[in-house]
Amino acid sequence: MSGKLKRGVHELKDIIIWGNHSLTQYPDVSISRLDNKALSEVVKDEKWLKGNFISDVAKRGAAIIAARKLSSAASAASAVCDHVHDWIIGTKEGEVVSMAVITDGKSYGVKSGLCFSMPVTCKNGQWTIK
Repeated sequence: MSGKLKRGVHELKDIIIWGNHSLTQYPDVSISRLDNKALSEVVKDEKWLKGNFISDVAKRGAAIIAARKLSSAASAASAVCDHVHDWIIGTKEGEVVSMAVITDGKSYGVKSGLCFSMPVTCKNGQWTIK
């Protein structure tokens, strides 16, 4: 996404990844923003958003392994660090992040007790599903 838009990853806000790992994950840009504009308005390429973007996100781990000829563990470790940072320090006011949490059975129709990526905010060491 940042490559297509020629913008830094840190500038993209509220992209949610549903599901678990690899081919079972699904990127959702329905609430995403760039420069306080809906990402779908900025990208202006619905076909790409619903096609190659989703596929590229799902296959990202395999692409890292193919490019590096090594495990994608460093990428996963970096994501864990980002999760812990947001969980302990908190998310920025008004921002949502994707985080693997134990589902509550009430949110988004997802069965209770699953470890599943959900849109959350974090404050005072607590996460809340949005």
